Amino acid sequence: MNSDHFTRRQLSVALAAGLGTAIAGCASDDDADETENGDDSDENGTDGGSGEEPDVEDEGPGSLTVQLENEDGDPVSEAVEITVDLEDDPLSYTYRQGIEDGEVTISLEDEGEYTVIAESTEDEFEPVEEDVSVGEEDEKITLVLEGATADGDRAEDEDE
Repeated sequence: MNSDHFTRRQLSVALAAGLGTAIAGCASDDDADETENGDDSDENGTDGGSGEEPDVEDEGPGSLTVQLENEDGDPVSEAVEITVDLEDDPLSYTYRQGIEDGEVTISLEDEGEYTVIAESTEDEFEPVEEDVSVGEEDEKITLVLEGATADGDRAEDEDE
């Protein structure tokens, strides 16, 4: 009995070969674009550029650094939650970890007006809110959390 159907093994081998070929076609060597003289230069021995740096596509907005401190200027890293909201966007981003020495740097996906809210997870201070406009440049804001326990004071309290 002769069948025109593929066995599982034949199908697997065919798929693997096809995917391998597709992946190999996507990977490129720097040598692939070389000219006959063995380098990337044109007939005159130049690379064809204007001598200036190539234009790099904009990677998006700058980052936002939020610095948290208490009323004495001491850093606050624990028992705090930071929420970042983009105006007219239903999504918000919340940070509870990654705050070191009272500072967290947030990579943003869009330029625009953001609202940054710092709240205590242990009811030590009232929520603090600040609006910030983020464009192509990095932005840094400082939020003063009145009544928050400083990093050094929190470590002393844990030791006792």
